[in-house]
Amino acid sequence: MDIEEFRKKRKCKENIKTIKGWLEKGYIRGAKRNPKTNEWDIPSEAIPPYTRCGKVTGGGIYKSIARGVLNERDVLAQLYNMPEKRFKEYIKLMLEKDYLKTYECEGITYYIHTFKTQSLLNMSKSDIIKLVEGIAEGVTTVALKLA
Repeated sequence: MDIEEFRKKRKCKENIKTIKGWLEKGYIRGAKRNPKTNEWDIPSEAIPPYTRCGKVTGGGIYKSIARGVLNERDVLAQLYNMPEKRFKEYIKLMLEKDYLKTYECEGITYYIHTFKTQSLLNMSKSDIIKLVEGIAEGVTTVALKLA
C-alpha cells in the first residue's frame, strides 16, 4: 500500500511528511521503496511506530513498550536508542510473563498486548524491576539445574 492508504487504514493522525520520515528511518518495518517509481510500498499489515517512547530507562522501558502495544503501535529497538539484541531481551522477558504476545505477518514479527499488559502501567518502576529480577533468577536457576 502507499503512504495515503497506510495513513487511512491505520487511522494515523500524523501528516504525510512525518510518515515519510518514519519510512526513511526504517520505523515502518518491511516498507520498501520502488526503484522504478521511487514510491514507498508498505506491507498491508504494517503498523505505525510508537514514537512517544521518550528517554526511558530500567522499568520505564517495560512500561513504554506496554504503552506502545496498547496503543496498537510498533515498538522497535531504534526508537529506544539501543542495540537490537538488548531490546529483544526486554521483549523476551515480557513474553515470558505473558505481558506481550507475538504474531507474524509477511515475515515480520509484531507485538500485541495481552490481558496483563495494562497492569504494567499501574506498577511502579521498582516493582517492575523486582518482577524482572525474579524472571532472571528463574532463568538462572533453570540453567544451573540443566548444567
